[in-house]
Amino acid sequence: MKKLYCLLFVGLVVSCAIAKEPTWINTMQTNYLIVSAEGATPEIAQQKAMNKVRQRVMESIAQQVSASSNLTERETSLNGTYFNTSEYVSEVSTKTVAYPFLSGITESNVEESYLEPIKNKKEIVSYRFHIKYPYSQFDMLRYVDQFLEYQQNLDDQLESFRKDDFSSYASVEEMQSRISALESFKLSLLENDARRAVCDQVKKHYLELLKTIRISAEQVTREGLWVYCYFGDHKVAYQARPTLRSECLMNIQGRMEGNGWHFTYSYDGCYTDEPNKVKINNTIQGVRVDTECYIR
Repeated sequence: MKKLYCLLFVGLVVSCAIAKEPTWINTMQTNYLIVSAEGATPEIAQQKAMNKVRQRVMESIAQQVSASSNLTERETSLNGTYFNTSEYVSEVSTKTVAYPFLSGITESNVEESYLEPIKNKKEIVSYRFHIKYPYSQFDMLRYVDQFLEYQQNLDDQLESFRKDDFSSYASVEEMQSRISALESFKLSLLENDARRAVCDQVKKHYLELLKTIRISAEQVTREGLWVYCYFGDHKVAYQARPTLRSECLMNIQGRMEGNGWHFTYSYDGCYTDEPNKVKINNTIQGVRVDTECYIR
């Protein structure tokens, strides 16, 4: 049966004519992916068809990885969390993920394509876009290598997060930024990826590390004092201004200098024959940190 087909060139409809249905449509051919998709407009149908090509590529990768004898269940060193590869790649084949290598699958590589108007009586109601896309065994193995490289990169990033103990950081903000980076990394993973659970454990560890930060008042005089944050035995800068409370100090002024806060004040309202207590506090990642000192 003859139908009306629109021949496409570089993604654009250039002509429509009565033609026989191309012989490759709805077939399976070696070294090709043949797909079709419908949409309300030619552009939507084309986009859906290209997405199907990418989906088919991911399905082939998943099948190859699942069949590989050297990719079996593996265990991380963090609380015995298991990664089941076969289950994971099965999920991979059904999800749309912005894998870098998929960016190379574009309309420019399509060998043949046809746009078929779908009619109800005489009115066009939608379009069916057919694609013949070159995809050899070599292409598939190349994509498998790129996929495994991508997965290894994820493993390496996770291991970097897991090993981080904030010991080299010079500020609280760097630590908070690392937590944000971990959260972004987790969101980039598929929902059933076991690495997500590891991310949750690492974040919990990070938050526990932040809770160990203490503040200290130093170089206390009747003219001023310094407030520092300590992580372990070294000072770390923190942009958030501490709060000073005193029953007698007046005109309290503070500014950050280096990795600490320098406060000046007037001691005129305080008793000179007894020590006067100053309470100092700040908040780090939602946790209140306190200290106090006496001005003599």
